[in-house]
Amino acid sequence: GSYDNTIKVWNLQTRKEECTMSGHNGSVLSLSISPDGRRLFSGSYDSSIKVWDLQTGKEEARLNGHCREVLTISVTPDGTRLVSGSYDNTIRMWSLRPDKAEPVFSKRGDSCEMIFGYSSPVVDVLLSEDCSSSPSLFRHCTVPEA
Repeated sequence: GSYDNTIKVWNLQTRKEECTMSGHNGSVLSLSISPDGRRLFSGSYDSSIKVWDLQTGKEEARLNGHCREVLTISVTPDGTRLVSGSYDNTIRMWSLRPDKAEPVFSKRGDSCEMIFGYSSPVVDVLLSEDCSSSPSLFRHCTVPEA
């Protein structure tokens, strides 16, 4: 992800760029790959999360819900949920369909499952191995208020 609003995919063996993904209207601040390696999720300064097909480099969906920059995103180890943290002081959990390649959310992407609120921006979210069974197992880090 980059401040030029793009994501570049590189081949580490050849050291060549394989594709550039464009579509965010702000810097790309966070990335996460699905456990099956088929999808890339990107969080941006434009407050959105985008879902990309890594095979084609095309955007599949846009997730709307945060009202500030998306600073961190992480996919659960079982691939059933995407968790995002934002400068809007929230953690949101997005449901993904585990039995199909397609996410549960629509193209408009308003399927946010639950919201956790904090008194300051959420800059990182770490997930435990069994996080899919209990959302209370989130670990987070926030920036102290100035």
